[in-house]
Amino acid sequence: SSAVLPHRRVFLGAVAFVGGLNVLLELHAETATDLSTKLYSYQSGPGLFSLIVKIFMTCWFCFQIRAAFDEELQDVRKRYYKVLGIAFSAWSLHVPAAVLVCFI
Repeated sequence: SSAVLPHRRVFLGAVAFVGGLNVLLELHAETATDLSTKLYSYQSGPGLFSLIVKIFMTCWFCFQIRAAFDEELQDVRKRYYKVLGIAFSAWSLHVPAAVLVCFI
């Protein structure tokens, strides 16, 4: 495939930012003194921001998989991109779905 990752530095920076934000959220949650006041990590402002960034990153990645799928000529590789897209979407969207269920 001849697909090139546009704005690779920006995307990898966003991935590193989200990872660092998750680490900070987990450390903040662990330092809570009273367990009854401990927040679910996505109930805070930074947690919701992290969730929104994850959703946008998932959409961007799926768009890139779709572009690679459209450019591919071999059926075997097309099936690979199709399975990869479905599996990645299910894996990465389970957290937002779980958060929505918790808030309902």
